Amino acid sequence: MENRRRYIRYNNEETQVVTFKKGEQVFSALLENESHNSLSVVYIGQKELSKGDILMWLEGDKVSTKVKVIRNQELSENVFKLALQIVH
Repeated sequence: MENRRRYIRYNNEETQVVTFKKGEQVFSALLENESHNSLSVVYIGQKELSKGDILMWLEGDKVSTKVKVIRNQELSENVFKLALQIVH
């Protein structure tokens, strides 16, 4: 039961764009759902992110949260679903 979810997932009812930064690269994605310690987003681009990569989730002008890529799944050509875990 290692993959069993421990937190309730909240589906995003609206179109919410979130922004991430990896090094100097900044990109945006659509928020799919989130929980207490993770979130799932969909983005258009190249599969440049790998499991274990660390990103900064830019939540506001002065607020950012460190997240780790736990999965990067290609949904269709150049469309990817990222599963991200918040790093405490």
